[in-house]
Amino acid sequence: MTKKPEIILVTRNSASLHLDVGDYIHLIEDDNESWKDEAMRYASFVDRWMAEKDKSLVQLIPYVVCLTEEGQILSYRRKGGGEERLEGKHSIGIGGHVNTTDTTVVEQIIPDDNKQIQYEISWDVITRGAIREIEEELHIDKGYAENNLIEMGVMYTPSDEGLDNETPVPAVGEVHIAIIYALKVHDKITTQASEGLIRPRFINESTTSKKNYEKWSQLILSNIDEFKRIYKNKSAK
Repeated sequence: MTKKPEIILVTRNSASLHLDVGDYIHLIEDDNESWKDEAMRYASFVDRWMAEKDKSLVQLIPYVVCLTEEGQILSYRRKGGGEERLEGKHSIGIGGHVNTTDTTVVEQIIPDDNKQIQYEISWDVITRGAIREIEEELHIDKGYAENNLIEMGVMYTPSDEGLDNETPVPAVGEVHIAIIYALKVHDKITTQASEGLIRPRFINESTTSKKNYEKWSQLILSNIDEFKRIYKNKSAK
């Protein structure tokens, strides 16, 4: 049986969407509505295979950092998940693509009786994608995730490793933008065995080597004091 193509959320990869040149993590204390408006204005759902090859598009990826009351961070090694360029690397991010199941559908009939499906696309779709990924990858109640998920900022790494010089596939960071979230969890939290999160453990980032981590995790770990400060302030509101 032919596998149906995966349909994912993207937006136009314009210069005005990027908050800096090169690799960056932009943590925000208040909502950056202008950035969100820019991203949503040109957002659409497309086949994943096309988005992976087209540098004029960027995939909007919810990326959730789970941390305990004491500030330890959930870490794991990647296996599977459909992203060969990150296979085997360590990560502190729970997340993945936003797809059409994270939104509502408006169905229209056009004159020749063919159905044209339109999807409601708003910023909430990304948050719903983050919550779905949490449910799929961790043993966490949906209601808890909805009430405790905190948006932290955005991250882009166009110089990420992964470029294949023989077959010019874009580097991982060129075609993905992370929407960063934080979620407080209990240190006894467990992962879903079927999701390929190998050897989950909680780390103290001050004593952890970053070299085996994928680029997004490295960037967050390098800015962890600021991350925790903003998280603490937002949690108190």
